[in-house]
Amino acid sequence: MLPKFAENDNSNVTTESTEQSSGSKEDKQNLLRPTTGKFIYITRSQSDVVTSFYYHLSNQKEGTYTHGYTQFVVDWMDGNISFGSSLHHLLSFVDGFVDNEYASTVLKLEEDTREQHEQPLLLLSYEALKHNLHAEVQRIISFLNLKHIPKHILENELLPSFTFTSMKSNSSKFQPKSVTWLNNYQFLRKGIVGDGRELMMTTKVYSKEKGREVSLLELFHDWVKDEGYRERIKELVECGKLEKVVGEQFLALVD
Repeated sequence: MLPKFAENDNSNVTTESTEQSSGSKEDKQNLLRPTTGKFIYITRSQSDVVTSFYYHLSNQKEGTYTHGYTQFVVDWMDGNISFGSSLHHLLSFVDGFVDNEYASTVLKLEEDTREQHEQPLLLLSYEALKHNLHAEVQRIISFLNLKHIPKHILENELLPSFTFTSMKSNSSKFQPKSVTWLNNYQFLRKGIVGDGRELMMTTKVYSKEKGREVSLLELFHDWVKDEGYRERIKELVECGKLEKVVGEQFLALVD
């Protein structure tokens, strides 16, 4: 559902250039659209995502989940939890992005005056933000051309407020009010990396297919394999449609 073009905006297009354009009515309509806006897409390890989502849904009154963590992970992999399969979402996002026309929708008659091939998407990861918040925020600043922010404001006011510790101390600002929370549940729970993976690794379940007890993490990796997720990402990298560094980030989500 990523837009292929920006919304209609004829402010930068002259009548003369419009008349010179050729092609179908749809093509001419597209030529009237400037380059698209910018997107920031944040990923997180899927094992941490499912664990966080479990605590979220099992601690809210409306539509609460009551079948336990193990069943939740199974239902999540089957796409039976709200928002469907996370792998399908990730793959559809990657496919939607590589199949875009962001660079080619710039007005052809003004190619010399427009900045070409500017990447409209910034990929961030929860893990990178936790590991080096300063560097990742600098990427955001550069991407959004916010270089006018004074260094002392960034260092002393903004960055400290972006940490999980700061958010936790001001949790009322981040506690969603769209649902009723049970047992005084705090939406900001742990905010660490690897918590879900550890829980999935230590949670055992009997697999009829394998005839033995396995960890949820093993079932998770089997699911990723069955979905062909890694193969699809690698295929896009190998054919040059997806940058290698981007492919590596999406592959790391299911390790």
